[in-house]
Amino acid sequence: MPADKEAIDLPAGTRPTADAALMLGGVSEKNFSLLNDPALHRLLALTSLHIDDEMTQAYPGKWGGEVGVRESGGASYLLRLEDVVNATALDVRERCRATAESVVGAARAREIESCIDGLDGSDDLGRVGTLLRATAG
Repeated sequence: MPADKEAIDLPAGTRPTADAALMLGGVSEKNFSLLNDPALHRLLALTSLHIDDEMTQAYPGKWGGEVGVRESGGASYLLRLEDVVNATALDVRERCRATAESVVGAARAREIESCIDGLDGSDDLGRVGTLLRATAG
């Protein structure tokens, strides 16, 4: 390992999903669909991870990150966020709804969302599992 690189343990899927974000232009559930994609594995072989001491010291108060890309032609790009803004509850709901709709259709997605919304007053958690396993009708 080169001297300028430090080996670290990452949560499962961190590197592959970060590289998938580079391929897809953002972070979404689609990133996980690329985990066996040969193009992703080629990108993983070309990328490296470096620890930023300032960001490490700011954590957990701030969740920063930086991505640098250098193209084979020599152009380079850098984006640094000192603190990533967490998704709101509405953001999470909309992402979950969009993902469910893409898999089971809009009607089933609404049924799943309604079931989840009613869990506080329900004794039947199994209903969510049933709805998630069912295919679009």
